[in-house]
Amino acid sequence: MLKRTPLFGVQSRLNAKFGPFGEWEMPLWFPEGIKREVLAVRNEAGIFDVSHMGEFLISGRKSLKFLQNLLTNDLSKIEINKAQYNLMLNDEGGVIDDLIVYRLGLEEWRLVVNASNVNIDKDWICKNLISDVDFRDESEDWGLIAVQGPKSEKVLKSLSCDIENLRRFEFRKTEINETKVEIARTGYTGEDGFEIFVRPMEASVLYESFLELGLCPVGLGARDALRLEVCYPLHGHEIGLDINPLQAGLGWAVKFDKGSFIGRDSLLSYREKDEKREVFALFPEVPVREGSEVYSNKSLIGRVTSGLFSPTLERPIALALLDNTVKKNEELVIKKGKRFKIARLCKKPFYRR
Repeated sequence: MLKRTPLFGVQSRLNAKFGPFGEWEMPLWFPEGIKREVLAVRNEAGIFDVSHMGEFLISGRKSLKFLQNLLTNDLSKIEINKAQYNLMLNDEGGVIDDLIVYRLGLEEWRLVVNASNVNIDKDWICKNLISDVDFRDESEDWGLIAVQGPKSEKVLKSLSCDIENLRRFEFRKTEINETKVEIARTGYTGEDGFEIFVRPMEASVLYESFLELGLCPVGLGARDALRLEVCYPLHGHEIGLDINPLQAGLGWAVKFDKGSFIGRDSLLSYREKDEKREVFALFPEVPVREGSEVYSNKSLIGRVTSGLFSPTLERPIALALLDNTVKKNEELVIKKGKRFKIARLCKKPFYRR
């Protein structure tokens, strides 16, 4: 039986269309449709249920040393009450997961991981755990609500939430309508926004308070469109065990000079290769699906990793893992069924505020 978040009851009353997402039954879209949800986030503000994400607590005297070896970014650079994007690799440099690390204290950290990878991540972390470091899975201890869009700050202030001087990738403990929360200025939409950690029993009350203000509820369909429009990678698509961070354009989150970390040697070896692969942005003439083959001069050069019709740009967009021999603005073709459709390389991201 699929798991349900604390917000399932509210979303059912809103007549959400549900579908399976990993082990979870999640809202795919709401009655007004994906286009309305995407445009609400781009122009106003929308609310997301991300309570299916996993939360891990890492603590102990050697926790920084452990995380520096486990993850690619340099955690010594983040102060208490700040967050950082990170990647967790296997020995071959493949991406086990991408995640956000929150520094709760001098020796205490929260990792927010992708819902579909919670058990895989937990097993990998425990396999590599060292002495003087403690691990705890707190995934069932939290509900998580995201408020995203250019008016999200105004919305939170209208509920007397203290977010004054809260900068991007910072977080703090505060209250919303007398409900105690932890709020971070983070998100995955390309817009200003906040992610709110709340106890599960209080999540529905908080969610409904945003609905009462007229915020648009957003499902997984619009969430995927929003992240693709700004070319944010999705695990299992633009990153995965077979797509490393350098191929995905995430070299900025890999700090080779910090010292040893799992997967470092493999990435260094890959970096020295002449023939590489890279995730490119494409404008196809029609919407294309993940896995579609991409050709240049009748030669197969890669495959589509994500593709859809962009509600914001009102045109098809796609990301594809291709040989790095392709040239700027080169015209390619994508196999769609038994036919071939034209696609043109373009700059990332598709959308920028």
